[in-house]
Amino acid sequence: MKWKIPAKTFLVGEYLALTKGPAILLTTKPYFEVKLLEEKCLRNINQNSPAGKYWQCNGSKEYGLEFYDPYHGVGGVGASSAQFLGALLASWHFKGENPSQTDILNTYQEFAYNGKGVMPSGYDVLTQNMRDCVYLNHGLEIYENYAWPFKSISFILVHTKNKLATHEHLQEINLLKSTSKLTDIINSTYDSLKTNNSEKLIQGINDYHRELLSLNLVASHSLSLIEKIRQKIEILAIKGCGALGADILLVVVDSSSLEQSLEILKKLKVSIIATNKDLAS
Repeated sequence: MKWKIPAKTFLVGEYLALTKGPAILLTTKPYFEVKLLEEKCLRNINQNSPAGKYWQCNGSKEYGLEFYDPYHGVGGVGASSAQFLGALLASWHFKGENPSQTDILNTYQEFAYNGKGVMPSGYDVLTQNMRDCVYLNHGLEIYENYAWPFKSISFILVHTKNKLATHEHLQEINLLKSTSKLTDIINSTYDSLKTNNSEKLIQGINDYHRELLSLNLVASHSLSLIEKIRQKIEILAIKGCGALGADILLVVVDSSSLEQSLEILKKLKVSIIATNKDLAS
């Protein structure tokens, strides 16, 4: 038995997700894989990770798990949460049931949170249980997915070649005191998915980046790479994704220039994770 789990990237909504507010994420291929083993062991899963601790408490006494990471350990794409989701789905498989999103979130936070700092949102693991573009608002119990509706624009996910330990970052930050601006931006971006309004999506991504910048929530190395990319290709929108935008950059370009943009990025020796053509579906 094997479970395929997509990578995840925040389109908009990082930090606001920590307040159970709205967020939009992308799920992309290649897939992580979690496979049942006919021996009691954990392969490529640390026993002290959330997935490892969960399986030791709730997993089969006869079976083990093996994790395959097609990204080979780069940060920011959801390896840890994919491990956890795979372990949870495997344990529920033996019950003959499927967990709800609330089941998944509550269980994840139980095993991922050590009581220090801000509790992880769990939006990663919720998203990876879905496909395509995902809209989440856990405070309102809304979990929706949308195909990428825009033919005229494309996205590229670029890795910064840096890796931020999100759990450590969450121990050092405080929840945002005011979220109304970010919420308004996400609501507008959410509407763009439903109405196929590419201009509104572009504006939403750029506005969210500017707000994170004003809150000092963008890593300096990401800002340097953003500027480098701006100088080389014609972009419509760009932002760092996830904690401090440290690991992944979202680059939006005109679809007619996608292949040319990819070639230029490769010449810059930039690591490309996915494009909209790789959306999980």
